[in-house]
Amino acid sequence: MLSIGLIHGDLSEFNVLVGPDGPVIIDLPQVVNAAGNNGALAMLERDVEQHSGTLGRFAPELLETEYAREMWSLFEQGELTAKRS
Repeated sequence: MLSIGLIHGDLSEFNVLVGPDGPVIIDLPQVVNAAGNNGALAMLERDVEQHSGTLGRFAPELLETEYAREMWSLFEQGELTAKRS
């Protein structure tokens, strides 16, 4: 979502469904524009930490990552792109 300038704001394991074509994100009323919200980075960090914590129960190495900061840095530089399969 950040690659198109959006942050979910309340992303948890309950808001990601797995469909035949891959993950589907739901519950979007609180989505914010990353460039226009002073709290955007904090919201992104919270979203990523929610998933890292959940998935970290199965892959503990995720608990030590800085994915939110890495994504935000690429976003600020205009280098964050969505990977399409």
